[in-house]
Amino acid sequence: MMIKSAFLLCFATALAQQEPLLGEESCLSKHAAACCSKAGQAQGVEVLEDFTVKYTCHVYANPFMGTGYTVANAHECASLCASNPSCKAAMWEIVDRSGRRANCYFTESDEYTTVKNSNWMLLEDPTNTADPPVEPPVEPPVEPPVEPPVEPPVEPPVEPCEEERRKCAREKDLLEDKNRQCLKDKEELAERKRQCRADHQQCSDDKAELGIEKQLCQNDRDQLALNVTQQKETNFDLQNSLTTLNSTYQSLLTQYDSEGVLGKACRKDMINAGELLHDHFKAKSLVIVHHR
Repeated sequence: MMIKSAFLLCFATALAQQEPLLGEESCLSKHAAACCSKAGQAQGVEVLEDFTVKYTCHVYANPFMGTGYTVANAHECASLCASNPSCKAAMWEIVDRSGRRANCYFTESDEYTTVKNSNWMLLEDPTNTADPPVEPPVEPPVEPPVEPPVEPPVEPPVEPCEEERRKCAREKDLLEDKNRQCLKDKEELAERKRQCRADHQQCSDDKAELGIEKQLCQNDRDQLALNVTQQKETNFDLQNSLTTLNSTYQSLLTQYDSEGVLGKACRKDMINAGELLHDHFKAKSLVIVHHR
Protein backbone atom coordinates (compact mmCIF):
# COMPACT_ATOMS: atom_id res chain seq x y z
CA MET A 1 0.00 0.00 0.00
CA MET A 2 1.17 3.55 -0.75
CA ILE A 3 2.22 5.24 2.54
CA LYS A 4 1.60 8.86 3.48
CA SER A 5 3.96 11.86 3.29
CA ALA A 6 4.92 12.14 6.99
CA PHE A 7 6.74 8.83 6.78
CA LEU A 8 7.88 9.07 3.18
CA LEU A 9 9.59 12.47 3.33
CA CYS A 10 12.39 10.95 5.40
CA PHE A 11 12.86 8.26 2.81
CA ALA A 12 12.64 10.77 -0.01
CA THR A 13 15.59 12.73 1.43
CA ALA A 14 17.80 9.67 1.07
CA LEU A 15 16.79 9.41 -2.56
CA ALA A 16 17.28 13.08 -3.35
CA GLN A 17 20.45 12.49 -5.35
CA GLN A 18 18.71 10.24 -7.88
CA GLU A 19 15.11 11.54 -7.84
CA PRO A 20 13.58 14.67 -9.36
CA LEU A 21 12.72 17.60 -7.07
CA LEU A 22 9.14 18.20 -5.98
CA GLY A 23 9.02 21.27 -8.12
CA GLU A 24 9.90 19.34 -11.24
CA GLU A 25 7.19 17.57 -13.21
CA SER A 26 7.32 13.81 -12.66
CA CYS A 27 7.56 11.54 -15.68
CA LEU A 28 4.52 9.79 -14.25
CA SER A 29 2.50 12.92 -15.03
CA LYS A 30 3.62 13.12 -18.66
CA HIS A 31 2.68 11.09 -21.69
CA ALA A 32 2.26 7.34 -21.57
CA ALA A 33 5.81 6.18 -22.17
CA ALA A 34 7.72 9.12 -20.57
CA CYS A 35 9.21 7.11 -17.68
CA CYS A 36 10.08 4.13 -19.82
CA SER A 37 11.43 5.95 -22.89
CA LYS A 38 15.01 6.50 -21.54
CA ALA A 39 17.45 3.95 -22.89
CA GLY A 40 18.44 1.33 -20.35
CA GLN A 41 16.12 2.66 -17.59
CA ALA A 42 13.61 0.00 -16.53
CA GLN A 43 12.64 1.36 -13.09
CA GLY A 44 12.88 4.41 -10.84
CA VAL A 45 11.46 6.28 -7.84
CA GLU A 46 9.33 9.41 -8.09
CA VAL A 47 8.49 11.77 -5.20
CA LEU A 48 4.98 13.11 -5.76
CA GLU A 49 3.02 15.74 -3.80
CA ASP A 50 2.30 13.61 -0.70
CA PHE A 51 3.79 10.19 -1.34
CA THR A 52 6.63 8.39 -3.09
CA VAL A 53 6.18 5.67 -5.66
CA LYS A 54 8.51 3.16 -7.25
CA TYR A 55 7.79 2.36 -10.87
CA THR A 56 8.96 -0.60 -12.93
CA CYS A 57 8.51 -0.62 -16.69
CA HIS A 58 7.22 -3.51 -18.78
CA VAL A 59 5.75 -5.67 -15.95
CA TYR A 60 2.38 -5.97 -14.22
CA ALA A 61 1.19 -7.54 -10.94
CA ASN A 62 -0.57 -10.88 -10.74
CA PRO A 63 -3.21 -11.38 -9.44
CA PHE A 64 -5.09 -8.11 -9.83
CA MET A 65 -8.67 -6.85 -9.52
CA GLY A 66 -10.90 -7.28 -12.53
CA THR A 67 -12.41 -3.80 -12.23
CA GLY A 68 -10.19 -1.03 -13.64
CA TYR A 69 -10.19 2.78 -13.75
CA THR A 70 -9.75 5.27 -16.55
CA VAL A 71 -7.05 7.84 -15.70
CA ALA A 72 -4.99 10.40 -17.59
CA ASN A 73 -1.52 9.19 -16.55
CA ALA A 74 0.43 6.96 -14.17
CA HIS A 75 0.43 9.72 -11.52
CA GLU A 76 -3.36 9.56 -11.22
CA CYS A 77 -3.26 5.75 -11.13
CA ALA A 78 -0.71 5.85 -8.26
CA SER A 79 -2.81 8.46 -6.40
CA LEU A 80 -5.91 6.27 -6.61
CA CYS A 81 -3.95 3.33 -5.18
CA ALA A 82 -2.50 5.52 -2.38
CA SER A 83 -6.04 6.60 -1.35
CA ASN A 84 -7.29 2.99 -1.24
CA PRO A 85 -6.23 1.12 1.97
CA SER A 86 -6.70 -2.25 0.25
CA CYS A 87 -4.39 -1.46 -2.68
CA LYS A 88 -0.95 -3.10 -2.42
CA ALA A 89 0.29 -2.04 -5.86
CA ALA A 90 -1.06 -0.54 -9.07
CA MET A 91 -0.43 -1.17 -12.77
CA TRP A 92 -0.87 1.36 -15.55
CA GLU A 93 -0.98 0.70 -19.28
CA ILE A 94 1.84 2.44 -21.10
CA VAL A 95 0.30 2.04 -24.54
CA ASP A 96 -2.22 4.80 -25.22
CA ARG A 97 -5.54 3.28 -26.18
CA SER A 98 -7.98 6.13 -26.33
CA GLY A 99 -10.89 3.80 -27.03
CA ARG A 100 -10.38 1.78 -23.87
CA ARG A 101 -12.49 2.55 -20.79
CA ALA A 102 -9.91 1.40 -18.18
CA ASN A 103 -6.08 1.62 -18.07
CA CYS A 104 -5.37 1.41 -14.31
CA TYR A 105 -5.76 -1.73 -12.18
CA PHE A 106 -5.03 -2.63 -8.52
CA THR A 107 -3.79 -5.72 -6.72
CA GLU A 108 -4.89 -6.39 -3.14
CA SER A 109 -2.66 -9.43 -2.59
CA ASP A 110 0.33 -9.19 -0.24
CA GLU A 111 2.05 -11.98 -2.17
CA TYR A 112 1.61 -10.78 -5.72
CA THR A 113 4.12 -11.68 -8.43
CA THR A 114 5.17 -9.77 -11.54
CA VAL A 115 4.73 -10.77 -15.14
CA LYS A 116 6.72 -9.25 -18.01
CA ASN A 117 4.69 -7.32 -20.53
CA SER A 118 5.85 -4.37 -22.62
CA ASN A 119 2.45 -2.63 -22.44
CA TRP A 120 2.34 -2.11 -18.66
CA MET A 121 4.08 -0.24 -15.80
CA LEU A 122 4.06 -1.46 -12.16
CA LEU A 123 3.60 1.20 -9.42
CA GLU A 124 4.68 0.09 -5.91
CA ASP A 125 5.51 1.28 -2.40
CA PRO A 126 9.32 1.89 -2.44
CA THR A 127 9.63 0.83 1.22
CA ASN A 128 9.13 -2.78 0.12
CA THR A 129 12.85 -3.70 0.08
CA ALA A 130 12.39 -7.16 -1.41
CA ASP A 131 11.27 -7.17 -5.02
CA PRO A 132 8.44 -9.58 -5.73
CA PRO A 133 9.41 -12.71 -7.64
CA VAL A 134 9.23 -12.39 -11.40
CA GLU A 135 7.32 -15.07 -13.19
CA PRO A 136 8.52 -16.39 -16.51
CA PRO A 137 7.21 -14.37 -19.47
CA VAL A 138 3.72 -15.39 -20.53
CA GLU A 139 1.69 -14.44 -23.50
CA PRO A 140 -0.75 -11.85 -22.14
CA PRO A 141 -3.91 -10.78 -23.86
CA VAL A 142 -3.57 -7.76 -26.06
CA GLU A 143 -6.03 -5.74 -24.01
CA PRO A 144 -8.90 -6.18 -21.57
CA PRO A 145 -12.38 -6.43 -23.03
CA VAL A 146 -13.89 -3.14 -24.07
CA GLU A 147 -17.39 -3.89 -22.82
CA PRO A 148 -17.98 -3.97 -19.04
CA PRO A 149 -17.27 -5.81 -16.92
CA VAL A 150 -13.63 -5.19 -17.88
CA GLU A 151 -11.58 -8.34 -17.69
CA PRO A 152 -7.90 -8.29 -16.63
CA PRO A 153 -5.33 -8.22 -19.45
CA VAL A 154 -4.18 -11.74 -18.61
CA GLU A 155 -5.54 -15.16 -19.24
CA PRO A 156 -7.79 -16.37 -16.39
CA PRO A 157 -6.00 -18.73 -14.00
CA VAL A 158 -6.71 -22.41 -14.20
CA GLU A 159 -7.81 -22.71 -10.56
CA PRO A 160 -10.98 -20.56 -10.79
CA CYS A 161 -12.02 -22.40 -13.94
CA GLU A 162 -11.50 -25.75 -12.24
CA GLU A 163 -13.44 -24.53 -9.22
CA GLU A 164 -16.31 -23.41 -11.46
CA ARG A 165 -16.28 -26.82 -13.14
CA ARG A 166 -16.42 -28.60 -9.79
CA LYS A 167 -19.17 -26.29 -8.59
CA CYS A 168 -21.15 -27.00 -11.77
CA ALA A 169 -20.63 -30.76 -11.26
CA ARG A 170 -21.84 -30.53 -7.65
CA GLU A 171 -24.91 -28.57 -8.72
CA LYS A 172 -25.55 -31.11 -11.48
CA ASP A 173 -25.34 -34.02 -8.99
CA LEU A 174 -27.69 -32.17 -6.63
CA LEU A 175 -30.22 -31.59 -9.42
CA GLU A 176 -29.99 -35.25 -10.47
CA ASP A 177 -30.65 -36.34 -6.88
CA LYS A 178 -33.64 -33.99 -6.71
CA ASN A 179 -34.91 -35.33 -10.06
CA ARG A 180 -34.63 -38.95 -8.86
CA GLN A 181 -36.47 -38.07 -5.66
CA CYS A 182 -39.13 -36.27 -7.68
CA LEU A 183 -39.64 -39.35 -9.90
CA LYS A 184 -39.86 -41.56 -6.81
CA ASP A 185 -42.42 -39.25 -5.21
CA LYS A 186 -44.35 -39.18 -8.50
CA GLU A 187 -44.50 -43.00 -8.61
CA GLU A 188 -45.65 -43.14 -4.98
CA LEU A 189 -48.38 -40.60 -5.67
CA ALA A 190 -49.49 -42.53 -8.75
CA GLU A 191 -49.69 -45.76 -6.70
CA ARG A 192 -51.70 -43.97 -4.02
CA LYS A 193 -54.01 -42.66 -6.72
CA ARG A 194 -54.55 -46.16 -8.13
CA GLN A 195 -55.23 -47.54 -4.64
CA CYS A 196 -57.64 -44.71 -3.93
CA ARG A 197 -59.55 -45.48 -7.14
CA ALA A 198 -59.70 -49.18 -6.26
CA ASP A 199 -60.95 -48.39 -2.75
CA HIS A 200 -63.56 -46.02 -4.20
CA GLN A 201 -64.77 -48.68 -6.64
CA GLN A 202 -64.98 -51.29 -3.86
CA CYS A 203 -66.92 -48.83 -1.72
CA SER A 204 -69.33 -48.19 -4.60
CA ASP A 205 -69.84 -51.94 -5.13
CA ASP A 206 -70.44 -52.50 -1.42
CA LYS A 207 -72.87 -49.59 -1.37
CA ALA A 208 -74.83 -51.01 -4.32
CA GLU A 209 -74.95 -54.45 -2.70
CA LEU A 210 -76.18 -52.96 0.56
CA GLY A 211 -78.83 -51.06 -1.41
CA ILE A 212 -80.09 -54.33 -2.90
CA GLU A 213 -80.13 -56.01 0.49
CA LYS A 214 -81.98 -53.03 1.95
CA GLN A 215 -84.62 -53.24 -0.81
CA LEU A 216 -85.07 -56.97 -0.26
CA CYS A 217 -85.43 -56.37 3.48
CA GLN A 218 -88.00 -53.65 2.80
CA ASN A 219 -89.94 -56.02 0.52
CA ASP A 220 -89.92 -58.75 3.16
CA ARG A 221 -91.07 -56.29 5.81
CA ASP A 222 -93.93 -55.06 3.59
CA GLN A 223 -94.98 -58.64 2.85
CA LEU A 224 -94.97 -59.54 6.54
CA ALA A 225 -97.00 -56.44 7.34
CA LEU A 226 -99.51 -57.47 4.66
CA ASN A 227 -99.68 -60.99 6.07
CA VAL A 228 -100.28 -59.64 9.57
CA THR A 229 -103.10 -57.42 8.29
CA GLN A 230 -104.70 -60.34 6.44
CA GLN A 231 -104.32 -62.56 9.51
CA LYS A 232 -106.03 -59.94 11.66
CA GLU A 233 -108.93 -59.78 9.21
CA THR A 234 -109.20 -63.59 9.23
CA ASN A 235 -109.12 -63.67 13.02
CA PHE A 236 -111.87 -61.03 13.09
CA ASP A 237 -114.06 -63.12 10.76
CA LEU A 238 -113.46 -66.22 12.90
CA GLN A 239 -114.37 -64.31 16.04
CA ASN A 240 -117.64 -63.19 14.46
CA SER A 241 -118.37 -66.73 13.33
CA LEU A 242 -117.65 -68.09 16.79
CA THR A 243 -119.91 -65.49 18.34
CA THR A 244 -122.74 -66.41 15.93
CA LEU A 245 -122.23 -70.15 16.43
CA ASN A 246 -122.09 -69.78 20.20
CA SER A 247 -125.40 -67.91 20.14
CA THR A 248 -126.93 -70.63 17.97
CA TYR A 249 -125.49 -73.30 20.26
CA GLN A 250 -127.03 -71.74 23.36
CA SER A 251 -130.40 -71.51 21.61
CA LEU A 252 -130.18 -75.16 20.57
CA LEU A 253 -129.24 -76.26 24.07
CA THR A 254 -132.40 -74.64 25.34
CA GLN A 255 -134.47 -76.39 22.71
CA TYR A 256 -132.59 -79.67 23.24
CA ASP A 257 -133.61 -79.89 26.81
CA SER A 258 -137.30 -79.52 25.94
CA GLU A 259 -139.56 -82.52 25.35
CA GLY A 260 -141.75 -83.20 22.41
CA VAL A 261 -141.42 -82.55 18.75
CA LEU A 262 -139.32 -79.41 19.25
CA GLY A 263 -136.75 -81.30 21.33
CA LYS A 264 -136.30 -83.97 18.72
CA ALA A 265 -135.98 -81.40 15.96
CA CYS A 266 -133.50 -79.47 18.06
CA ARG A 267 -131.29 -82.46 18.65
CA LYS A 268 -131.29 -83.17 14.95
CA ASP A 269 -130.42 -79.55 14.16
CA MET A 270 -127.52 -79.67 16.69
CA ILE A 271 -126.07 -82.65 14.93
CA ASN A 272 -126.29 -80.81 11.64
CA ALA A 273 -124.86 -77.65 13.20
CA GLY A 274 -121.95 -79.63 14.65
CA GLU A 275 -121.15 -81.00 11.24
CA LEU A 276 -121.40 -77.52 9.73
CA LEU A 277 -119.16 -76.08 12.47
CA HIS A 278 -116.62 -78.81 11.87
CA ASP A 279 -116.57 -78.10 8.17
CA HIS A 280 -116.33 -74.36 8.82
CA PHE A 281 -113.26 -74.64 11.11
CA LYS A 282 -111.63 -77.03 8.71
CA ALA A 283 -111.99 -74.54 5.86
CA LYS A 284 -110.64 -71.67 7.97
CA SER A 285 -107.64 -73.75 9.02
CA LEU A 286 -106.76 -74.30 5.39
CA VAL A 287 -106.91 -70.55 4.74
CA ILE A 288 -104.54 -69.80 7.66
CA VAL A 289 -102.02 -72.41 6.51
CA HIS A 290 -102.14 -70.94 3.03
CA HIS A 291 -101.31 -67.41 4.28
CA ARG A 292 -98.40 -68.66 6.32
